[in-house]
Amino acid sequence: MESLYLHFDTPLADANKLAEDLQSYLANTQQITLARIKDNDNAQDFGATLVLVLGTPAILAIAKGIQTWLSKRNNITITIKNSQGEVVASGISGKDIPKVFEGAEKLI
Repeated sequence: MESLYLHFDTPLADANKLAEDLQSYLANTQQITLARIKDNDNAQDFGATLVLVLGTPAILAIAKGIQTWLSKRNNITITIKNSQGEVVASGISGKDIPKVFEGAEKLI
């Protein structure tokens, strides 16, 4: 199992809302486990980083879920990382997700 960390590069309050919203949206996706973590233990937030623990087949479901979720949003900056490295996608919307996950293939 691999873990992907998705962090929204926005002010903390906005990042928390985006992480919570995406977590709720992906909660019923098969073959993944979701958790939110804090970047700063001293901050009074629930965590602006979403951790996705997934098997290899789940990456397509994740990409599709994020693409659908982003289809109603614009100009999002997200960092996707794991133990292999990271990919930063700036100013994206749903139509950009295929390119983002092409760049993230090296992380899987």
